Amino acid sequence: IKGSLEYDQYVTSFYRFFIFINFFTPSAVLVTSNCKSMDIKLDTDGKKGAFFVEGEGKRLAEMAFTMAGAHKMIIDHTDVDDSLRGQGVGRKLLDALLPYVREHEIKVIPLCPYAKSVFEKDASIRDVLL
Repeated sequence: IKGSLEYDQYVTSFYRFFIFINFFTPSAVLVTSNCKSMDIKLDTDGKKGAFFVEGEGKRLAEMAFTMAGAHKMIIDHTDVDDSLRGQGVGRKLLDALLPYVREHEIKVIPLCPYAKSVFEKDASIRDVLL
């Protein structure tokens, strides 16, 4: 049942499996389901990438990043379409990024003003910061 502990554990296992399979694949696309009622995907070539929400044939929101080596990620910018504003989409993008960087032991440098402000406000996610 969606929202139950068993469901969350299943989704986490599913998510980790696809990260493992797709991590080194150019243009890997990963659908994550841990953000309620919103499919967040990952597109990366190993050097640059983004967690994003797609709709109407275009990206409606994205948190873009650049890899600075194998274990450092720079969050460059976050952009959310006006149609999604006020729905917490930026935070959902960051929440999708967090298990990815933890799983791969990647440290984050948030140059994006939005991401930086979230890290400043929420001490529980600062473990991923460089």
